[in-house]
Amino acid sequence: MKCLVKSITTAVLLLLVFAGISAAKENPVISDLERIISQGQPATFAQFDAIKNNIEKNPREILPLLLAKANAPDLPDESLAVYIWALGMTREPEAVEAIIKLTQAKKNEMLQQNACRSLAMIGGDKSAEYLFRRLQQTSETMGRYYMFDLLAQLQYLPALPAAIEILQQDPKTFYWQSVFIFGKYGDAAVPFLLSKINDSNQNVRANAIMVLGQWLIAGEALAPLKKRFQVESDPKIRALILSSLERITSNVDDIRTFSEEILKTEKDEDVTQFAFETISNFEEMKKHIATFKASKKDDRPGFESAYKEIYDSLGKTGDYPLLAEASTRADEARLKKLKEVILQRNENDCFHDYQKINDVIMLNRLSKS
Repeated sequence: MKCLVKSITTAVLLLLVFAGISAAKENPVISDLERIISQGQPATFAQFDAIKNNIEKNPREILPLLLAKANAPDLPDESLAVYIWALGMTREPEAVEAIIKLTQAKKNEMLQQNACRSLAMIGGDKSAEYLFRRLQQTSETMGRYYMFDLLAQLQYLPALPAAIEILQQDPKTFYWQSVFIFGKYGDAAVPFLLSKINDSNQNVRANAIMVLGQWLIAGEALAPLKKRFQVESDPKIRALILSSLERITSNVDDIRTFSEEILKTEKDEDVTQFAFETISNFEEMKKHIATFKASKKDDRPGFESAYKEIYDSLGKTGDYPLLAEASTRADEARLKKLKEVILQRNENDCFHDYQKINDVIMLNRLSKS
């Protein structure tokens, strides 16, 4: 009898093993990943989309299959990198410990990059803390920028003080680094950036003011920037402050009054020219605001539809005009989130789409919509 029970148990276990192997072979994600590994080339956009879509259909189903593949003995680092990349797309917290354990002692650069990127995609405290440790262990400049970028995606606040090195970069050449890093932090970066607008380092001041006023359009910066303008010695930064105030304000009359006051005492030509243009364009600006307000319509389904497409595509597609027409001031927090998501494209052309959302936020404020 014992022999019979043992035989049945063994048979059941074998069936389960073969069933797991069969499931892995039949799963389209596993098949596609194995194809990428065998071809020895990075995934094409078509392959990437197919894998991403299939994982997103049922991430919990594919997770154990990916973990089994990633834990296979004697797996080459190049192959492991592919499975680690796919584990990130599950966005399952259960994968975090496995990703760290399988990769932390490895030297393969692609594997390490995929591991860090996957942890950022999954998120959570454990991922962020590991990435922060990696930042502290990294000395190469672009390697540190890459880690800052991932930590910004997770909005990990303990990394902000170290990000002073991003603000220290030349704003003429490396402004984009500050935009990507602090733009992804969003409002969470505002207190840190405000603490730097009086910094003795000119680059730090310029970058902090630029991000606050031109990108985050942080209302909290209005009074501090007006105060900074009174003591700022660099004319280019003074002009930047003026431009920033124009974007931040929610009252168009205030910026006109401030510009008129500047013209009474300002001696720098660039600053006075900007103030003069602001006053000259005042009536045109009011017309633009009135036109925007007149285009508004009560269409929440339309707003939600436009929002979802822009969000899901990281800003590449979607009805931006409808988003503007159907949005209200009450949507500002969600629109800010949309800006953070758009930056995750990590392409220069996403700046244009980011500013489209800024235009909506600014006009909603000015039109009291």
